[in-house]
Amino acid sequence: GWRHGVFFYEATGRTPPSINLSFGVFFNEATRRIELIWNALGVSRPPRLTSGAEESMNEMEREALVKLAEEIATKAHDGQFRRGGIIPYIEHPRAVVERVAGDHEAEVVAWLHDVIEDTSESAESLIEAGVPEYLVAEVVLLTKTREAVYDQYLERIAASPIACRVKIADMLSNLADHPTRKQIRKYARGLLRLTRDSS
Repeated sequence: GWRHGVFFYEATGRTPPSINLSFGVFFNEATRRIELIWNALGVSRPPRLTSGAEESMNEMEREALVKLAEEIATKAHDGQFRRGGIIPYIEHPRAVVERVAGDHEAEVVAWLHDVIEDTSESAESLIEAGVPEYLVAEVVLLTKTREAVYDQYLERIAASPIACRVKIADMLSNLADHPTRKQIRKYARGLLRLTRDSS
């Protein structure tokens, strides 16, 4: 409810516009502002770098690569569920993909962003399956390890336009999925860092 919205503002050090702020209203406003950063008036989203590999692909090949990533993710996450044990986990990568739609490289990475961290897939298995090495490197970049320090993890992602775009979409999707107070604080901190250089 409204407490989640107030909690986010506490985490960011900003003053909430209203004590009656509902999480839904807050989330929509937060999403709108980040989308403005991405889309409007010369303030761009983390820039998309088109690789030579993607430039050499035709539209059919790019779509086939996205489909391959979807198939790998669907198989890898089979039997996994989101919090509550009801929604299949694959719906989370799908939601992230929808937020980066139109960018084939980001779509591939979005489908796969949790498979190394949460399934038996590895960087090697993804490459063997046909995912380009440079995109597997982005998935590895997004993969958290037990030893990872969160701030350092964010800094590495911030340096990569593809990983940054996918991670922002990931955080927004997680915020839309009944986050805990701890998660709201974490994602607020992450979004502030990853959008900082675009403002």
